[in-house]
Order: sequence, then structure tokens, then C-alpha cells
Amino acid sequence: MNHKRAVSRIKRLLTEHGELDTATLYDRMRLQKNYAGKLYNNVVPINQLTNLLSKNKIFEKCNHTVSSNNLTGSTYEIAVWKLRGDEDESKDPVDN
Repeated sequence: MNHKRAVSRIKRLLTEHGELDTATLYDRMRLQKNYAGKLYNNVVPINQLTNLLSKNKIFEKCNHTVSSNNLTGSTYEIAVWKLRGDEDESKDPVDN
């Protein structure tokens, strides 16, 4: 899948939902529909998704993580992502 299309789809999901962890973002990308109302044919693999999130400057890793359990009973941490400009919009502009 083209990186520009994947980044635009990730950006759209984070704009709609705010902060999302990596696993939820991957699941929502698999269920995301295109402009015609059909599911996308190409979905980025989870390792490519994490590379796009970590290497692209418009995405930012949040300070908190989400704990997840798997079938064997072990617990692991999942990173939570947001768009980089989210905290700038909440601040009041400084008058000069």
C-alpha cells in the first residue's frame, strides 16, 4: 500500500477518534470503508503501521499506554497515538 494513502487514512481515524492505541487503530483501519462504502482492499501490516506511526512527524506517542492480555495470560503494554497538533489547539494564543 502507498505510504501517502496509509498516512491519510491514519490521520483521518485519529482526527475522528482522538487518541487510539496501535491495536485499535489497526482494527479500525481493517474495517474502514472508502468513499463508495466498500472495505479497502489493501490494509497495511501491523509492523508497517507501527513504522508509519513512529517515523512520521505528524503522529505523536502519548505519555500513557494501554495494558492488554493475550490468551496465554501474559500482559503487555500498547502505545497510544494522537496527532501532533492536538495540544497546540487547546492553548490560548499569546497576544503581542
